[in-house]
Amino acid sequence: MKNGYNGGELKLATAKKTDAAAWAEEMAALLESRDYANLDIAGLAEELRDLSRSRFDELRSRLRILIAHLLQRQYQPAKGSGSWRSTITTQRFDIADMLKESPSLGTRLQPEFTEVWYRATVQAADETGIDIEKFPAECFWDLQTEILLSGWFPSGA
Repeated sequence: MKNGYNGGELKLATAKKTDAAAWAEEMAALLESRDYANLDIAGLAEELRDLSRSRFDELRSRLRILIAHLLQRQYQPAKGSGSWRSTITTQRFDIADMLKESPSLGTRLQPEFTEVWYRATVQAADETGIDIEKFPAECFWDLQTEILLSGWFPSGA
């Protein structure tokens, strides 16, 4: 067998854990050569799910950072800096790119938005020193027409 795994599931799983990059390259080569019999199907399925989960986690993280910075600008406008504006702009661009590349991420976001908002308020409270209770428990901005809108900043910012 050309892939060096001798066809055993245990060897495939071990190879993936020992050197994930080499395993991925080998799986890609097997796919390209249409050698389906020697693919680590379970491992590939797991990697694809992990990839999707990782992209979604990145989207949530970027949105949390964006909202936290918008809250900081809302609640401490005098302390605003160019770096806050830059972070907001960068997060918006990166989120837009992610949603353009994988639109289904946007539909998965709505059920998670309450948790993203909560974590953003915790982050904003930590970074500003403002008591968490001062921040609204529910988002009062619209995701599409305010939070993600390029150039929009909260009042007081």
